[in-house]
Amino acid sequence: MKKLLTCVFLTFIICASLLLVSCELECPHSYLTSEVIPPTCGEEGYTLNTCTSCQAEFKTNYTLPTGHDLTETVFAPTCAEEGYTYYSCKCGYNYTSDKIPPTGHSYVSVKADVTCSSAGYTEYTCTVCDHSYKGDFISATGHEMTETVYAPTKDTVGYTEYTCNTCGHSYKDDFVFYTDVVGGGFVKSSAVVAQGIDVSYFQNTPSGDTYLSLDWDALKNAGVDFAILRAGYRGYQTKAINKDPAFEINYADAKAAGMAVGAYFYTVASNQEELDEEIEALLSWLEGKQFEYPIYFDIENETLENPEQKETLTKLCMRFVDVMRENGYYGAVYTNKKWLENYLYGDVIKGYCDVWYARYPHSNDATLDSVYSWNTAEYGEQLGMWQYTEKGKLSGCGIRTGQYVLRVPPESRFRRLLSSRLPDRSGTYRMYPLP
Repeated sequence: MKKLLTCVFLTFIICASLLLVSCELECPHSYLTSEVIPPTCGEEGYTLNTCTSCQAEFKTNYTLPTGHDLTETVFAPTCAEEGYTYYSCKCGYNYTSDKIPPTGHSYVSVKADVTCSSAGYTEYTCTVCDHSYKGDFISATGHEMTETVYAPTKDTVGYTEYTCNTCGHSYKDDFVFYTDVVGGGFVKSSAVVAQGIDVSYFQNTPSGDTYLSLDWDALKNAGVDFAILRAGYRGYQTKAINKDPAFEINYADAKAAGMAVGAYFYTVASNQEELDEEIEALLSWLEGKQFEYPIYFDIENETLENPEQKETLTKLCMRFVDVMRENGYYGAVYTNKKWLENYLYGDVIKGYCDVWYARYPHSNDATLDSVYSWNTAEYGEQLGMWQYTEKGKLSGCGIRTGQYVLRVPPESRFRRLLSSRLPDRSGTYRMYPLP
């Protein structure tokens, strides 16, 4: 029974299909649309016919491809690149042919002689395309130096001059300062040979946006021989680098009065990058000025008080001194007993450079003529400059706040000091604070 039903079903499907095919074959395609497809370079053209009734499509009226319309471009060979002909059709088809090998470079050579400091070589340059290269290198021979030693004096730095016997090239190195000869910041005697003051804008009376001059003639008449001027400082909270607002007027007025001067920068630098920023600013302020006394690195701020940073802070002091020397100034360090004992390698600093030492055994009502003795048992060896009070008094000179007494050595260890002022190494300078 199942087989019979299957046969009936298949018979029905076949008949229905034949009926549909016969209907399609019987479409007369009476309503046609035509689209002409033109030939291209590589494809034939034809007419595409479409029946609007049954959508049947068929092609008629075939035409042959047009073929490529080639344009030729000839590229001549160069020294390094081959030549060829480039064929291209506007349809995008292209190819290259007729290749010609490169012509090769035509070199001329020029020799560069070997010298003490530069290698010798031959330079090859193509006369056609200017391509060039260097070859046949010969190593530099090196300088054959003669050394001439110039010893330091009280007024000039010593050095060794190296001169090449072959090419005449010369340079100076191995600089020796008078301090290197006499040794560190120590002096032999505590005899006072000069006395001075430490000045910043705190000592100048403000007047609007400026500061009034001190009476430098009165200071000289009162026995002040020199002044150490604050050139600038870095704020310990803002970290901003500031020029002392009275530095220029104090420098100009002190010089006009015939006063010998030095300068200092108050630092809060904790690393070399910050120090170099401070030095760059300081050098710009010092430029064009003449200093008879040292340029001091004032290191005493409590934000830097860290025994674990002894090595770093000591190296910062030494770098400051070195850079000042390299720029023609006499670098030195200002600090105090606590710092030399706890936060710096004090023996290293005192053996490396001059030290302006702050130690106040007699700070109340000190006068310029007060006589205080260096306490070797308590302070150690006599240092170059002693700031022995912070509350000194000196009236009638336009000073509005306290200053500091200094004691300074008499020998001409300061690079720009007058030798006639400081004839030997037998005493100290003293610095005094003014009210």
